[in-house]
Amino acid sequence: MQGSTGDTVQFAEYVERNIRLYQIRNLYPLRPSAAASWIRRSLAESLRSRKPYSVNLLVGGYDTATHEPHLYWVDYLGTMTEVPFGAHGYGSYFALSLLDRFVSPHIISPFALQKTSAFQTLNSDPRSSPPCCSQPLPQPFTDTIKPQF
Repeated sequence: MQGSTGDTVQFAEYVERNIRLYQIRNLYPLRPSAAASWIRRSLAESLRSRKPYSVNLLVGGYDTATHEPHLYWVDYLGTMTEVPFGAHGYGSYFALSLLDRFVSPHIISPFALQKTSAFQTLNSDPRSSPPCCSQPLPQPFTDTIKPQF
């Protein structure tokens, strides 16, 4: 969840408690698509109130009826779409570019784990060479040019 601190905490608790209340009343949990639709409607209704929630969120869940995972992206205007992957914040541009490049619907688990470890290696040491590349990363620009006086 992304947004102002007060809105994110309050809206997260509101969603958590209402989805739990639904499960208690009806004796079965909401499916991920129904939960995402309810969250979208709640954000759209709050937008028309005097104090709207200013949050963007990713809603994920596993549908036990169809045995498939789902991920939904919902913004503060109440727009919802199902996405294969998602990220929020400053690092989202970088993360989404990597996910867009390396994630496919036909990816298998060992390959996914190998790519994940490659991204973790890149994050831990920015000068190291990623396993997917044969050449090491270039040295910083200042190391390659010698000043001439």
